[in-house]
Amino acid sequence: MSYFIHDGTGQLGPFTIEELKGKGILSTTPVWKEGLIDWVQASSLDELKGIFIQSPPTFKIQNSPSRLPSSLISITEKIGFKLGKFLGWSGLILILLLLGVFLYNKAHTPAYYTSTSASILDPERSYPKAFLVANGTYHPNFWGTKEEIDGTVTNKATHTNYKDVHVSVIFYSQTNSVISTQEYILYDYFPYGSTKAFSLKVDKPAAAATCGWIAVGATYY
Repeated sequence: MSYFIHDGTGQLGPFTIEELKGKGILSTTPVWKEGLIDWVQASSLDELKGIFIQSPPTFKIQNSPSRLPSSLISITEKIGFKLGKFLGWSGLILILLLLGVFLYNKAHTPAYYTSTSASILDPERSYPKAFLVANGTYHPNFWGTKEEIDGTVTNKATHTNYKDVHVSVIFYSQTNSVISTQEYILYDYFPYGSTKAFSLKVDKPAAAATCGWIAVGATYY
């Protein structure tokens, strides 16, 4: 039986099986013999499985765990032994587990979440409107279409400064029902413990009898 092989540029042969042994063919080398409809890989012919060169699997480098210096290992073992005697080995294992959970959570906690958590723990930063008090007086303009507000905002926080205070102006009917609200931003700084004045001219709804205002928010700095 004669065989032809293909080297990628042209066909070679015919060769006997003995001659193919010296050609160094691979399992993927295209081979054709009489009776085949098309070229096939050498590995598909049983009679050639013993002569082609087997391709070795891809070598993967195994990452060996890094070892601690022997001196550090010795110190760690001594500390672990003393803690084990003091707390009991079950207590030591529990501490190590808690430490591992803490380190894992710290490594997987986004920076913005940490800063947000810090602000949540500080009520002066989380709820500025609870520490801002708005007062003052108001009177209608000459035409009666606007209310002119001469107000003050007091920052009663003990350690937090605010800026850009949001003031909500509320209009009431003669029956003390809320008709509408209008929100304004006072672009100014309000250090803690301070009181600052402001002035606003706001549109007055036709059915409004009275109005008032409250601080509803701010940004800390």
